[in-house]
Amino acid sequence: MNRKLIVIVGSSIIAMLVLMSLSYAFFTGGIKGEDSNSAIMSGNLDLRVSDSSMNITSLEPIYDDMANNFAYSHTFSIERGDNATLNGCYNVFLVIDKIGVNLRNKYLKYRITEGNNTVDGTFDPSNITYVDDAGVIKVFSNHELSSSSSLHSYNLKIWISYSDTDDQSFMLTGTDEDRTIKAHIEANGFVGSCPEAN
Repeated sequence: MNRKLIVIVGSSIIAMLVLMSLSYAFFTGGIKGEDSNSAIMSGNLDLRVSDSSMNITSLEPIYDDMANNFAYSHTFSIERGDNATLNGCYNVFLVIDKIGVNLRNKYLKYRITEGNNTVDGTFDPSNITYVDDAGVIKVFSNHELSSSSSLHSYNLKIWISYSDTDDQSFMLTGTDEDRTIKAHIEANGFVGSCPEAN
């Protein structure tokens, strides 16, 4: 009789423990992030960049006020794809795949425009971290894509800024490789609204 009682009590305890652990798992299941704030979002951010690659050679110096008409010009767009179901926030990068050493200075400039937003900068090594011949410039932050604003068009200008006082002949000499820029546009983003749009 003692033996049967021990088996019944033991089986009952094991059954209760299994039942309690399954109940606990049911009520505590979910997604846990690295911090205490986690969000679960379903849907798709389908981000597409059109016409992103550039190969620029033999730029000639021009005055800055002539850049809109005579600088190297490249147009591209970033849009929500057909499969996008959610709004998104993204950043735009100018990725320098290769740049001749003669062009890594304050005279080589860029201007990127989207609507009323314009960003100007230079290819000076103090502004860009170059690893071998490659570097990355973040040109726009926190742009929103939504069903009402699903495509943004950009124009990029690159030119050598002419100086009336400085000798710039070093930028016009050397091999073709010394005077070539290979670059492309990248965008990365996340689902949801931007912290602050600009």
